[in-house]
Amino acid sequence: MKRSWTQPKIAVIIPCLDEVRTIGKVVEGFAKVLPDADIFVYDNGSSDGTVQIAKSLNVYLRHVSARGKGNVVRSAFADVEADIYLLVDGDNTYDPAVAPELISLITDSQCDLVTGCRIRSDFDSSARRGHLVGNRCFTRLVQVLFRTPTHDVLSGYRVMTRRFVKSFPTFSNGFEIEVQIAAHASMLRVKEASINSFYKERSDSNSKLRTFTDGRRILISILRLYRSAEPSRFFGSLSFICCAMAAASRWQIAADAYESAFWFFMLIAVILFTIGIALNGISRIQKQNVRLAFLQIPLEVKKQEPNHQSEFGLRK
Repeated sequence: MKRSWTQPKIAVIIPCLDEVRTIGKVVEGFAKVLPDADIFVYDNGSSDGTVQIAKSLNVYLRHVSARGKGNVVRSAFADVEADIYLLVDGDNTYDPAVAPELISLITDSQCDLVTGCRIRSDFDSSARRGHLVGNRCFTRLVQVLFRTPTHDVLSGYRVMTRRFVKSFPTFSNGFEIEVQIAAHASMLRVKEASINSFYKERSDSNSKLRTFTDGRRILISILRLYRSAEPSRFFGSLSFICCAMAAASRWQIAADAYESAFWFFMLIAVILFTIGIALNGISRIQKQNVRLAFLQIPLEVKKQEPNHQSEFGLRK
């Protein structure tokens, strides 16, 4: 029995908030390079005419009242049904031309997550240096803590399989969603890939990312995810620090005065170490459950050539 090749269903998800100047260009760009894809514009409460522009386009328009990109992505991942999901911001900073290449790594190389890593074609003096430095620092921190190959942890340009999306326990409200995607991929140990994509700054210089406020939230999110995913390493590190402080207090000249400090830090170290061991067992069970949920969702995007005999030809 011969099996014909079925084109995977692609969904382009575009979260947006007050993107009246750019949403039309973004939709047109992705509609041109992915003519068979379904495009979903998720409005997060725009008040500048973005909704009116989206209504005039051939897209599915959805509304999410709870503010924050994480809330929008959570709603989109729950509602949209597809084989391949392309997530991109609506500010026209990402290059649609690389979308087919990103998707080809899903269909041909069996990746579950592909990231469009941002590079600039030339130096833009308007680029906010705080964002650039922060992204490099956060990316390196995530690489070390989660042992992931990602090169741009805060990129808003990603392509994912259905099983990755439907097993993703989204709980972030804001821009921390990008970090959670990277952590989820690391926990599942899925096959990842990255492709460089030209990136340009917003034309209106009205970035919704606040350097220090959102940077602090992203850092806290990374530490919380690390605590949940690797409790033995997280609490073990804190226990080691307490042991070092206990040793330092022991070396003081007035040894008697620091005796209580020594035992205090040692007690805290033991408590932290015990908490880490206990939570590690719970974390292992959670990881197994998420992995099982991931495996229960069939991989529907394996590319098959037409008119070739399948090794599963006798199955229906």
